[in-house]
Amino acid sequence: MTYGSTCEEAIGNTEKLAIEVIADRIAHGELPRSALSVSFRVLSEQLVGD
Repeated sequence: MTYGSTCEEAIGNTEKLAIEVIADRIAHGELPRSALSVSFRVLSEQLVGD
C-alpha cells in the first residue's frame, strides 16, 4: 500500500512500488523476465472522494 498528497501521486507511488517489487523478484530469480508485461488500472470507485 502506498500513499500520496494527491490522487495522482498515490497512483504513481503504487506503480513505482509494483515495478520495484517485480524487478527485485526477477533479480533474485523468483520471476522469469517475461513477467515484465505489466499494466495498471485504477477504477473510479477505488478513488477516495471521487
